[in-house]
Amino acid sequence: MSSNEWFIGMMTGDPALTTMGDHPCGSSGNPAILELPFKMKVSLPQWLDYLPDGSVLDERGFQPQIQFETPARAFEDARDDLLTTALRDLALPPLPAKPIESATMGENR
Repeated sequence: MSSNEWFIGMMTGDPALTTMGDHPCGSSGNPAILELPFKMKVSLPQWLDYLPDGSVLDERGFQPQIQFETPARAFEDARDDLLTTALRDLALPPLPAKPIESATMGENR
């Protein structure tokens, strides 16, 4: 889990990158497994990682820019709904960085 968090953290350093999916688990690295009574096990990170806004990464994780709700059976057999959606969205023309001048001119008059 922590390797996934580090990978997403490094990739989001690219301003041209867009993340899509569901949030990951939110786990720091190097967990210690403690065995408790009643056959219970707890995984405790031995250090804390922080998100760019200063909040703790654990139990929160990086939030995707585009949320993707995974339907049941989304990854069965050769099916991958998230990849299919991402490839479809990549084929769409990008939105303009600012409103088109002719569209806003009438509002200002």
